[in-house]
Amino acid sequence: MVINRFWTEADQPWLFLAACLEWKRYKEEGPGMISHLPISMDGSSNGYQHLSAMRLDPIGVHACDVDLLNRVLREEFDGIYSEPVLQNFLEQQRKAHPGISLPDPPQTGDLDIQQVLWSPYFFA
Repeated sequence: MVINRFWTEADQPWLFLAACLEWKRYKEEGPGMISHLPISMDGSSNGYQHLSAMRLDPIGVHACDVDLLNRVLREEFDGIYSEPVLQNFLEQQRKAHPGISLPDPPQTGDLDIQQVLWSPYFFA
């Protein structure tokens, strides 16, 4: 039996050992493995990167400027929902499937979508 004690030389040996054991488990179970390592998070944009990494979000993990990300998300939301998305989708489906009767989409509400550009709260 080979006993490896290289982990005892790390700055924080018990944390390093835990990370090694977690890596071993990942190699055995693959990408679907759920880690049980505690991850500290701060209140800056770095916290968003941690959340994105945990969700395997390839875009958000690179977003280190939360203010820029916030502005871009709002602008994209405004751009998408300023268009008649449901009506366009319905027309595409009616052309693709002329023999099927599809109901009209619900009436559009009176929300001014551009309000998300300056609203103090926004979730994407």
